[in-house]
Amino acid sequence: MLSTDEIAYTDYPLVELGDKENVEAPIRCVTLRYYDGDKYVTVEYMGQLFSFKAGYLYTTYGRHGKVKSFSRDFLEKLQEGPL
Repeated sequence: MLSTDEIAYTDYPLVELGDKENVEAPIRCVTLRYYDGDKYVTVEYMGQLFSFKAGYLYTTYGRHGKVKSFSRDFLEKLQEGPL
């Protein structure tokens, strides 16, 4: 797994932390760790790793559909090594 220090924001529910599916989750600042080359990204939050669809990772603080997601070109760089 390749590691970076690039940060992102997400409002994806992390059920492992007590979030409920289909209920608005808090916006969290996460560290991007790895892109699978398709549609999933592994992120680190509070020392734990989580994987979910890249569309739920944003370049600025905000909610899904209201702020910009990362481009596929940018995410593909995660496969190549630290940004």
